[in-house]
Order: sequence, then C-alpha cells, then structure tokens
Amino acid sequence: NTQKKEFILVTDSVETDGRFLLYSQATHTLLRSQKHKEGTNAEGNPSVLWLSCGSLTEFLVASSLRKMGSEAATDYLKGIKKRINTKNGPLRIISIVSDLLNQEGPPGLDDSYLKNLYCSIKGNVDSSSESNEEISSSMLVVVDDASALANIFGERLAYLFLSYIRMLSGVSVIVRCSNDIDKDSFMENDLPSVHPNRKADWFGAGGQGNNLERSVEPPWERTLVELADWVADVTPLSSGYSREAHGRLIVSAIPSCNPPLVMNYSLQDNSVMAIRLKAPLEIN
Repeated sequence: NTQKKEFILVTDSVETDGRFLLYSQATHTLLRSQKHKEGTNAEGNPSVLWLSCGSLTEFLVASSLRKMGSEAATDYLKGIKKRINTKNGPLRIISIVSDLLNQEGPPGLDDSYLKNLYCSIKGNVDSSSESNEEISSSMLVVVDDASALANIFGERLAYLFLSYIRMLSGVSVIVRCSNDIDKDSFMENDLPSVHPNRKADWFGAGGQGNNLERSVEPPWERTLVELADWVADVTPLSSGYSREAHGRLIVSAIPSCNPPLVMNYSLQDNSVMAIRLKAPLEIN
C-alpha cells in the first residue's frame, strides 16, 4: 500500500526477475491518479517517477505499464511518438544511461547528476505540497535497479541518493536490487520444501542463513535493509519451474516479530497471480 509513505525493497536474481512487483506498484499508483484526476490539478495527483538505471528505455517501461492497463502509460507513449513534453503528466520515466550518454562531453559520473536529479524530485514534491493541503503519498519513485545505479556512480553515492529520497515528505520508494549471493546460499542450505520440518532463518535481503561462513564479502545491497519498511525477496523454487508457479515471494516487514508472508507466484500476460502457501516457514 503505497498510499502510506513507505520504502519497499525488492531483491531478485538472474533466475527470477522481480521487476513485476515494480510494475504492479506503479500501475496501482497510476490508477489512483486516474481516480483523483477529476477536478484537481494534475501536479497534485499521485504520480510515478520511474528511474531506469539499466538498459530499459522509456518506451519499454511505458509499454509494459500499458500492458498492465495503465491509461497514463498509453498517453505517455502517445507523447513520445508526437514528441510532446510528458513531464507534467502523472507518469515520468527517466533513463539514467541515456541521460549520461546524451550529455555534451564525457559522461559525468560524479555526484552532480544525482544531486540535480534529487533537486528535481524535491522540486516536484514541493510544488505538489503547495497545491494540496493533505498529501499521504503524492509520488512513487521506482528505482530499477539499485545494483546498476551503484555500478554507474559507486555504492556510496547510490546509498546516499536513495537515503535522501527516502527522507522526502510525501514520497514512497520501491527499489529493486540484486541478491544473487544470498540467494545462492539460501537455496543451497535452507530448502523448506525439501525439509518441511526444518526451521529457516530470515532470508529477506541479507538473512544470515544459519550464520554461514562465506569466502566473499557481503554485498552492499544488504545496507538497503536499513532504509526499508518492507522487503520482498523473489526467489526460484527449489523444485524448479512449473506451469503453476514461476517462483517464490517472501515478504518481510521491517522491523517485525511476525513471520514473513510466503507465497508462490505465477506471471500471466498482463497480471500476476499469488498462491498463498498453507504451511508458512518457521522463523527462529
């Protein structure tokens, strides 16, 4: 529920792409914007800012959102084809790689780009605050993904940028990042489907997995848990792919004494089906 100011961390791996959660949250926010659009200024409506840090272009992101049923994405695609300014609409997509490549001279990989991007986001939030007396969450910032962002600017700048976005009033954030190292350890050592009576440590974006000794340094993405209100781990099924389920989703509240919500998921053409497991994992 991104109507509340929340930071959602989505971790995935090469085998399981968690981008579908980003599309689902963005579509939900755009539907809220559509419902609140009558009789209000478009700048004051709930909006989505999608920061693409990898190879996905504006067109690809908007096309995927359109398949999810977003009318704002359809309008965005029309604006791209007609070369109309789309910055004032409820959906804005920024391709960081394209911005850097289109800069005059060598690409600026210092902190100036992220500073300017943060100031732009803050300016949009401030203008929305002036036109609305009560705002629960006026903007959803989608970061796809933090691992690629760190590859471009470095881990320190990536973390600082996300933490500053986290502190903005009226802004919810959903961040996707890689979790291959922890996923591999979890799949090799904690297989609840194979050992149903065995207790499993919390996996969420850096669970220690029975405090295993590792020969590699912990991934920097673990530090993002400090910013998160929710962690959604998208993991492969230990039994492999099937027609009924394409992977497993483990949702953990931060902090919480309650066990995580565990479910399998199945990706449809333009939707996602969740399959709640009857026997949830036991947490030490």
